[in-house]
Formats: sequence, structure tokens, C-alpha cells
Amino acid sequence: MHKLYHEPYEVDDAISDLRSFRENNPVVEKLFHNKIIEISSYLELVKKDVLIEYQKREKEVIADITIETKREHMKRESIEKLLQYFKERKASEAIPEWALHIHRETIKEAVKAYEDYEDEEYAKKLLWERVVHFMLEYKGLPNNYQELKTQEQQMYMKAYLLMKEHKLEKESEERPQVLSEDRDLVKKYFYQTGELTAEQRHRFIHNYGYRIKPFIFAQNGKRGNNLIIKNDPRKESDYHFCTKYLLANVHKKNSYVEYPIEQQRTDIMINVNGNLFAFEIETGNNKPLQIERKLEWLDRHFDYWYIVCSRNNKKRYKKYVDKRNNDVLTITEAYKKILEINHLKGAGT
Repeated sequence: MHKLYHEPYEVDDAISDLRSFRENNPVVEKLFHNKIIEISSYLELVKKDVLIEYQKREKEVIADITIETKREHMKRESIEKLLQYFKERKASEAIPEWALHIHRETIKEAVKAYEDYEDEEYAKKLLWERVVHFMLEYKGLPNNYQELKTQEQQMYMKAYLLMKEHKLEKESEERPQVLSEDRDLVKKYFYQTGELTAEQRHRFIHNYGYRIKPFIFAQNGKRGNNLIIKNDPRKESDYHFCTKYLLANVHKKNSYVEYPIEQQRTDIMINVNGNLFAFEIETGNNKPLQIERKLEWLDRHFDYWYIVCSRNNKKRYKKYVDKRNNDVLTITEAYKKILEINHLKGAGT
């Protein structure tokens, strides 16, 4: 019968007995030794295999990273090259033959980069016009100069120095004057292409500070609607600006843009037989609390209200509506809703 060890302090005795048993039995000792060697050899092989596999995987990962880095570098180069091409031609509607091999998503990113560049340049142009106008009227720097952003400070200082050298008046005089036939037209900052003649479009874009903004058609959501706008994208995004006026134009007679009630405004208000319909355009940037407060205000003052957003943002705003007197709509759905509430049945504006 095997000896049992019940107490913790007897473990040492057990180890001693096992060592004595091995030493007194050469065959057992030899088998034990051989097994140790066999296990050690096996562990060495495993370690070697693991090391080989690790090194192999490491090389694969490095190769993948290198390939991905090269792809990303090539993509950035393609975007920069296309962006430069668009800048030289002042348009992004067409690509050169050498760009035919570039992936469609890369081309889209280049177009977006050009649109951002245009917005930035346009914002600078509007800012400079405002600075020149201020300097010519007040002959000095604004009293909040130290609070302005660096770019604005630089522009004001540039205008101030030009004024001291009597060059600012000349720059202002060199700007094309608005023709008498266009004076009423330039009071409006949004036009669809068909609302202006080719000559007017040329004057508005080259002389009056307007620009072409590629957008979608409200009727079907398809791209290709080249709008003529004058908007400062730093104050209001082009998406919000264009959507607002595009929908307000569906039925101009009953539509009001930026309709105010109690120091707040709704983007579009439509009055049909005393029923007030509000359309609030959301771009996905507002915080939940801001949205909730705005919708509470809409609920108090309007019979029906609708959130207008992109298809990608619809899910985000669904939780705020119950569809009794409200809903979440895309631009095309909002267009159809305006036709419906005005009983236009697809007729033109």
C-alpha cells in the first residue's frame, strides 16, 4: 500500500522518498533522465517553431504596413495632383485623362478637398471686402481688434497700411460696379441656374462675388444642380444654406425664410390657409439638448413641423418625432411634402 501524506509538512518527506526511489532504481532513473531530455528537446523544437512563425508573421505584418503606407501615399499624391488640376481650371466637374485609373472614392475626396478650398477662399474674399468697407468708412482699426482671430487681424492691418499709403481707395475703385439692371437681383443671394441668363451668371460670378455650388435637385435627389450663391460658409454651411432656399423656392408665395417667433427662427415657414408648417434643416452637428429645445419651441408655435436632413442622418432624428404632426424627411421628401401641403400636385413654382 502506498504511503499517504496528509499534512503539509510531509511534502518534503514525499519529495525525499521519490528522490531515494530514483537513486535506488537505476532503470527508473535512466527512464526519468531520458524523459527529461525528450521533453527539453521537444520544448526547444516548439520554441524554434514559435520563433519561426513569429518572424514569418512579423515580416507579413511589416509587408502589409508597407503596402498600406505606399497605397496611402499614392492616394494622397493623387488627391493633391487632382486638387491642383481643379484649382488651375477653377472647377471640379471634369477630370483629365491621366486620372482615369484613379479609384472613384479618391476622386470624390479630391472633389471634396476642392470644394473645401473654394469655401475657404470665398470666405477670405468676403472677409477682405468687409475689412476694406470698414477701413474706408471709419479710417482706423476696429475697437475689438485684439479679440479678433489672427487672420482677421492680418487683414485689418494690411488694409490699414494700404489706406495710409493711399492705395486702399484705388483697390476699392477697381472693383466692378453693379450694373443698374442687376441692382435688384444682387439683393438676393440664391439663384438656380435657369433663373439667370448666361451673361448674368458670368457677371454675378466674376464681378459680384457669387459662386457656383454643385448641389442636388430637390425633385429627385440627383446631383447636377449648379446653384449660383453668395454665402459665407463660416457662418452657415453651404448644405444648410442651399437646402433652405431650394425648398423655400418650391412655393415662393407662401414660404418665409428664417421666420422669427419669440427671438427664435425656423428655417422655412409655410402658411397655408392659416396652418403654419415649419421645416427645420439639420446637418447632424447640434447637440441633443439643443435639438430638444428647438423642437419644443416648434411644437408650441406651429401646427406641423418637419426635420429635414440627409438620408444618412434620418435614423439619428427619428427618435424626436411621433409622426402625428411631425416627421423626419430627406430633401426630396420635403420637396414632395411642400407640393402636397400647397396642393400643387407637381406643378412648377
